[in-house]
Amino acid sequence: MMPTHRPGGVRASGRVWLLLLCLTPATLRAQWPTASPAAVGLDSTVLAALAADMGSGKYGLVDGFAVVRRGKLAWSSQWRRNYDSV
Repeated sequence: MMPTHRPGGVRASGRVWLLLLCLTPATLRAQWPTASPAAVGLDSTVLAALAADMGSGKYGLVDGFAVVRRGKLAWSSQWRRNYDSV
């Protein structure tokens, strides 16, 4: 399957979109319709835990994280990093 381009991302397979998070959360919300995690079948508790782990550096220096499901932005988080201290 050839990748299909969407605003800020590339379709990696039939079910997963990988977003390029060079966009601010406000820009993401402006480009994608939004929905609550529950409205698209996601558990917000799991997403919050994953976001907390990313924010703490558990998975390296992640600057942002967004979840788009069923064409709707269901979750986004962004962290400021001090790369001068790394």
